[in-house]
Amino acid sequence: TKRNNIVNLFKTLTGDLNYYKSDVGQGIYDALKLSQQVAHLPLATLSSMSEVFIPLTKGKPNRYTQELLKSMGEAGELFTKKIPRILKDKHNLSQPEVFNEMNKVFLAVEEALADRVENLAGEGMQTEWVKKGARGFFKANLLTQWTKMVQLASFNIGKDLIRSNLKELHKASKAGTDIFKATGKLRRYKEELFDLGIDIEQGIKWVDDGAKQADARKAYSELTDSEKFYQVNLIRGAGRFVNEVILNPAREQAIKPIIQSNPRVDILFQFLGYPTAFSNTVLKNYARQLVLNPAANAPKILSATLLMTGTALGLNYVRGSDESREKYFKDPALSLLTLGGPILDDTFGSVFYRRGLSETLAKNLPGYASKNVLENLTGLTPYDNITEGAKKFDKSLKESMFGKTSPRKKYER
Repeated sequence: TKRNNIVNLFKTLTGDLNYYKSDVGQGIYDALKLSQQVAHLPLATLSSMSEVFIPLTKGKPNRYTQELLKSMGEAGELFTKKIPRILKDKHNLSQPEVFNEMNKVFLAVEEALADRVENLAGEGMQTEWVKKGARGFFKANLLTQWTKMVQLASFNIGKDLIRSNLKELHKASKAGTDIFKATGKLRRYKEELFDLGIDIEQGIKWVDDGAKQADARKAYSELTDSEKFYQVNLIRGAGRFVNEVILNPAREQAIKPIIQSNPRVDILFQFLGYPTAFSNTVLKNYARQLVLNPAANAPKILSATLLMTGTALGLNYVRGSDESREKYFKDPALSLLTLGGPILDDTFGSVFYRRGLSETLAKNLPGYASKNVLENLTGLTPYDNITEGAKKFDKSLKESMFGKTSPRKKYER
């Protein structure tokens, strides 16, 4: 009924969920999720590289490039210079100002960042040691650091978008234009600011006062009216921009079906969180942008889509084997079997391809998804040898239990 659906949605969004009551059962369930992450996501950072082009659909290309390079430098400085000093003198170290601003809207906060990364590949882990293992794994494969850098780039792009739009509206207002009745570019600037929750009247006054950037470490009571606009309205707007382009498929975001957030069966959809969130957020935003202003937005969306698609195809090609590269575009339908995540893929493999238990376990060894890259770089094929040995073991075990079976003949008319 509708009432039950509403109650279930409320419980999902507020975290009132029915986890496994047994600590042992929950621990096994969480450990199984972690095993899938470690086996299939060692190269997750490569898969996420196309994400960096999403902000291109909203920002200006030249400013996007500048802010991206700037953010890479700031993130690199933090990771290579600041962190060693944190270990030596944690309390006296001041981090870059932009990170203080991001922290104001819960971006780049270690706990929130770790949760966001975990949500990409299986949320809701309750067992503490499994959580620590997952966070250590995603730091080891640099996904956490990459996500922080992309958040930083998007945050800077969002701030620049708000600032430039307000300056354009301020300029038009000074020229005598009624900006609230204006059409064309001015209307687009207004719509972009409204989407980010920006108070345009306060924003124009902020520009009139010099568009000064406030110190993120100041208490709210110490801020002037102009600084309050920057710290409260503009920074929150930039944070909203980040959440629109850098997806967080957590259950409380309400951007995926409830079944995918059910803590007892969500392992069946473990790697579907990001594709679902992308469809429900980014693609819908693209459609909306095209409807509102096709002339201005179509080129941005087309260029970003081509960049993301080309990057994804290129990275998939790099990660593939020689055999898979030959079949790269020939048999895409087979990949549909993996849409439910690795657990369903293993189930389909056991049923349709008669994989034995040993072979299934061999295909879920830590780092298994990196086997093609490892072979291409070093010529070593340890995973193939292990898988072949597992197949032989399964075959001999089956023959010892049920005897030898004659091979099936192909159907002939």
